[in-house]
Amino acid sequence: MSMTDREPRTESTSDEAASESLRWLLRLRWIALVGQLATIALSKFFVSIELWVPGLVIGLTATALSNLLLHCYKTTWVRAAPRIILFYLALDVVTLTAMLYWSGGVHNPFTSFYLLHITIAAVLLPRSRAVLLSLLAFGGFGLLYATGEQSCHAIPLSSGISQEAHFQGMLVAFILTGTCIALFVGRLQAELRRHADALIQSRLRLAEVEHFSSLATLAAGVAHELATPLGTIAIASRELENTTRTQCQSLACLEDARLIRTEIDRCRTIIDRLGHGADRGAVPVTEALSAAAIMDRLRANLPPAHAARLSIVVETTCTIHTTSELIQSLNTLVKNACEADSEGHPVEVRVYEQKEWLSFEVRDRGAGMDDATRSRVGEPFFTTKPQGQGMGLGLFLVRMFATRNGGRLEMDSHPGKGCCMTLRLPTTTRV
Repeated sequence: MSMTDREPRTESTSDEAASESLRWLLRLRWIALVGQLATIALSKFFVSIELWVPGLVIGLTATALSNLLLHCYKTTWVRAAPRIILFYLALDVVTLTAMLYWSGGVHNPFTSFYLLHITIAAVLLPRSRAVLLSLLAFGGFGLLYATGEQSCHAIPLSSGISQEAHFQGMLVAFILTGTCIALFVGRLQAELRRHADALIQSRLRLAEVEHFSSLATLAAGVAHELATPLGTIAIASRELENTTRTQCQSLACLEDARLIRTEIDRCRTIIDRLGHGADRGAVPVTEALSAAAIMDRLRANLPPAHAARLSIVVETTCTIHTTSELIQSLNTLVKNACEADSEGHPVEVRVYEQKEWLSFEVRDRGAGMDDATRSRVGEPFFTTKPQGQGMGLGLFLVRMFATRNGGRLEMDSHPGKGCCMTLRLPTTTRV
């Protein structure tokens, strides 16, 4: 599984848009080629309109060959997409002008297709190049108008087509042109909606990251302020324990000293959790690990009681570049699952790939959560654990880790049916 950094993402998105534009243009040109063949066949064999076939064949051949060329090199030409699109649209305008010249000139109702090329240029090209294409289209129509009856290539159009048939041709041309323009305008609107949704999501992620950064700064300050007094208390409690053991020999005092040491260790653990992720400027050390190796690393980092309850299923053989932050996030999910089920049932961990997502699913058989609790899970400092046993930061940190890496944390829980937490990460994100 390949992983990419974040910096080239804008360039990658631009290339994707250019590639999509080339695919749209190629698809439209093939449709246009089929439509031109059908129109020529209809005019020649069913309406009995005399056409200069050699000239039309030249235009159709030029379109087909250029389509094949674009099909073969559209991936290579992505970086030069605006120039390629301008060239092909200009070629289409020239080909359309020539084919109209050989099939009725300015009297041909399909002159309305100039508007289609102008619309496509306005959608796919920068303004300056769209203006150039529009001027070329105006020039082609002006040439047909200037040549007048000569553009019919010695074919007396008025004698071969009735006025009613001409109006019918205008109707067909209008319908086809309008349909194609509507398709492209619809595509433009869809792209605008997609970009607007992406912008909204980016703003939401930015707000969450800023929230996390402010909490991380607060946590770093708290950890720094508490580290010194806790160190002093730890030294004093150790001296107290030694004195009690050698001089006082009071079991009650000895238990109190040991309790102080235990609570100090617990405070240090809390400080470590507060400081986890606070240093955003540090470059994390990454290493390539398979999904199975990540599970082995997870098991090794868990307390023995929790590790013994794991039931792991790995359904992917992928290898990813990961940091300790992923292991820490999975550790939090497993720890919460073990604590949620006091009866000691196995905690199921499943790793699998689904389309562009790599998912880590952690399932327990605890009491589950109601709607009110589920709606608040992941909020900072919200916890369902008894007072003094949790700070409500674990799932918040996991959720922020997923958000920073373009993923998400999902939860499925109902009262009496346990809980399933799923950490989903995009397969194109380095975690």
